[in-house]
Amino acid sequence: MRKKTNKGLGGRGTGTLTIKRKKRESPLKAFSEGRESIEAIEEPSSGRLICFFDSQVARLGLPVRMPRLYVRKTGRSSWTEDSMKRAIKAVEERTLSIRRAAQMFDVPYGTLQDRLKVHRIYNVDETGISTVHNPGRILARKGEKQVGAITSGERGQNTTIVCCFSASGQYIPPMFIFKRMRMKDGLEKNGPAGAIYKCSKSGWITEELFTEWLQHFAKYANATPEQPILLILDNHSTHSSLASYTFCRNSGIHLLSLPPHTSHRTQPLDVTFFKSLKTAYHQECDKYMKSRNYEKIKDTDIAELFGNAYNRVTTIEKALNGFKTTGIFPINRDAFCEEDIVPLHEDNNDAQNTTAPGDLQLQENTSQNILEPVEPTQKTPSSEPGPSGLSGTVPGRLNRLRNNRLSSNSSDSEFSLEEVVEDSLSDDGDKTLKIKGKPENTSFQDLCPPPVFQPRISQRKRQHSQILTSTPLKEQLENKILKKQKKGRK
Repeated sequence: MRKKTNKGLGGRGTGTLTIKRKKRESPLKAFSEGRESIEAIEEPSSGRLICFFDSQVARLGLPVRMPRLYVRKTGRSSWTEDSMKRAIKAVEERTLSIRRAAQMFDVPYGTLQDRLKVHRIYNVDETGISTVHNPGRILARKGEKQVGAITSGERGQNTTIVCCFSASGQYIPPMFIFKRMRMKDGLEKNGPAGAIYKCSKSGWITEELFTEWLQHFAKYANATPEQPILLILDNHSTHSSLASYTFCRNSGIHLLSLPPHTSHRTQPLDVTFFKSLKTAYHQECDKYMKSRNYEKIKDTDIAELFGNAYNRVTTIEKALNGFKTTGIFPINRDAFCEEDIVPLHEDNNDAQNTTAPGDLQLQENTSQNILEPVEPTQKTPSSEPGPSGLSGTVPGRLNRLRNNRLSSNSSDSEFSLEEVVEDSLSDDGDKTLKIKGKPENTSFQDLCPPPVFQPRISQRKRQHSQILTSTPLKEQLENKILKKQKKGRK
């Protein structure tokens, strides 16, 4: 190395000074000759093993520690496909849980969960909360007729919450939908971690908001076409749109709708989660008002109150029990009996056809009247004023009985009816009846027959359980959009 020097005031010119240093021996050469050893040191930040020579360790002053050796709990050769099949069969037959089956058959828990695809089954549903909570039970004196409790207000504002969990106990962060036209500061204050916040004019979910929630769901559930996900939901109209259909098809999300009018028994969130969630939310609102001198709950307090209740209620046990009770996972085909799916009109007919032993003859006479609808008859005008003082049509009990006898095969009946008019009768629209003939053969059902069931005729399109991401549904959604566009042009 050469260094420039200035010789100072002697009048001599500048020059160069050469300094020779001893060449340092390479540690690699010393290690090859056996005069150097290597120490392995673990890096604290990343956990990597870094190798140093002894001379470098001494020069840098590094602490010498032994490297951490990782020992596998389950080796690759410790389980076989036969043991995995036995574990899957035990879980599907509901004899063991997933964790217990993994321990008993000595198979990895994560691999067993992947084989069962239990973590790829989700259920989503919406529920509503209000700023006016339901106060809990309070202490009062025994015998009090009226016991009051303070709540936040008379009429609250509805906020929709979209919740979702899987059959393995994983919860997706919720989505808040406020009844507003635009967001404001404070609505997201102290809410659940990872939650999203949106607004709608009515406070309910829309097709656009459901598509945004699907994007939020795909982010946390890691939905890909290579690893598809089954999402179970109800038949709400906002769950079926062309935008959501396209997104789910591209993201590997399969939407399966439940049969209509069965979500109270077949939807896991309704069965095991929402009731305890709302109870916990009302308790948080009650504690909030008592701690703030009964201050009114505002919309900016909803996220924090709901977050406290949500974090307290979201347990793995509730998610597992929800799918188990509904028979979705593990699959239980005997979760519901035949009595749970009997139509309503069949129950009514069975109740009407069951009579006492002494009314067997009446059952034969009136069976046609029960099974066949009765034609309505015209009301006869009455000159007597009704309860309001105006004359009108008063059908009375006599007309109903006459219509019933005319519509039934009552030609062989042994009694007749006669109207008795007295001045002391009240003007309630009914008449006093007198039975002629043999009243011992007359039953109460002959005088007052049971009502005839007439099914309601609805113009709504009949819904059923279907795969909302199936190919034939795309044409229906496209036609739906075209009809909306034509209606908007008019």
